[in-house]
Amino acid sequence: MGKKKASFNTLSETAAKVKDFFRHNIEDQRREDILLKKEDDIIKAAEALTEVGVKDDRITELLCKYWKIRPADARALLLRRRIKNSDSEESLH
Repeated sequence: MGKKKASFNTLSETAAKVKDFFRHNIEDQRREDILLKKEDDIIKAAEALTEVGVKDDRITELLCKYWKIRPADARALLLRRRIKNSDSEESLH
């Protein structure tokens, strides 16, 4: 009976490790999805502010204030927005 119990414990430990592995991967994917959604929302806000004539420096300040991101991150998002918009415009021509 000792061998059966040892085998069962080993199997249980392996199952627990597999479960933890998948749980962590799912949590990581959820965090990634949330971050991508947040980034998309910030870019849309920057696009809206640009459309109404707000200058990039002010947009950076507002993004930092309302999304609590660093100025460097805000500038990177503005750059991504410009790249995204230029790619969209090129595909139209």
